[in-house]
Amino acid sequence: MSSHENNLIAIASTAMRVSRRCMKPYAHPKSPQRFTQPQLLSCLVLKANLKLTYRGLCDFLEVSPPLREAMGLTQTPHYTTLQKFAASDGLTEVLDAVLRATVREINGPGVSAAEDVAIDATGMESGWASAHYLSRSGRTRSRWIRVSFIVLCASVIPVAMHVDWGPGNDAAPALTVMQKAARVVSPERVWGDAAYDSEKLHAFCYENWKARSYAPPILRRRSDVVRGRYRSKMRRRPRNYGRRWTVESLFSAIKRVCGSALTSRGEHMLKVEAALRVAAYGIRRWRTAWIIDLFNRAFSNFKQNCSALPLCPSNSHSTSALSTSSDILYLCQIPPPSPRVPSS
Repeated sequence: MSSHENNLIAIASTAMRVSRRCMKPYAHPKSPQRFTQPQLLSCLVLKANLKLTYRGLCDFLEVSPPLREAMGLTQTPHYTTLQKFAASDGLTEVLDAVLRATVREINGPGVSAAEDVAIDATGMESGWASAHYLSRSGRTRSRWIRVSFIVLCASVIPVAMHVDWGPGNDAAPALTVMQKAARVVSPERVWGDAAYDSEKLHAFCYENWKARSYAPPILRRRSDVVRGRYRSKMRRRPRNYGRRWTVESLFSAIKRVCGSALTSRGEHMLKVEAALRVAAYGIRRWRTAWIIDLFNRAFSNFKQNCSALPLCPSNSHSTSALSTSSDILYLCQIPPPSPRVPSS
């Protein structure tokens, strides 16, 4: 049997672990208590990752004993049980807490430091009509579900989200998203596009986060003068502004993995489904995020210790090249692997 852990089992186990921190086992002391709330939420996370319906997920769990074992299920829940749980009040706020708990799984408890975060918003279609049908029928989409994100640029993990209806000014829900993100991260730089050219948002970044923010300023007057205490600092584009495109990569990944068209019909369920897809992808991304975080920390140590290169264990090196792997491990402050003892 392979020692590699199955991806779906890892997603289910992680969903169970973070859900227990955010939800009570049961919604009411006198509920039937056949399934816990973390178990039902983990089922919804699997549903979003696999692009299944409620009935399809129940059929899938019926023939997957390892998945049921990973979630502690002794029986498969009925599809109406999952649907009613998804329609319960307050589930969007629970998914916000699950997203924060996922970030703490990587960075540790409390508010962790981060180099760069990016903020942006995307839309999810609230219907299945194709673009070809809409163009031939002369119809246009008048509104859609808008999801605003803050994402860690290094690990491409969503930190906070806000779901509402679009179209609209993307800067309107931005302050709410930043306040949610401030519970788990304290970044050094915040990147946004021109839609986030707002003095209020820049003030939050500089005063609350003590972070440098940048959004391309919009010239609202005929003169080239950019007014505002913090907006006036946006005259020159920073060197690392290209890292903002990380959030665009997150949009693409969520829509490719979980889909871009929502299947729900009610307004409440549309928002819950959109938030569920973001949380489900964040849990899925957790598997590789810790490896990326380890590499980024090692590379940061490497840059800080480049001046110590002549002091490496192996002699006669130049600062422009690394001749042995021990030098790389030394500069990154990663202990080398211990030699294997041959079996007798």
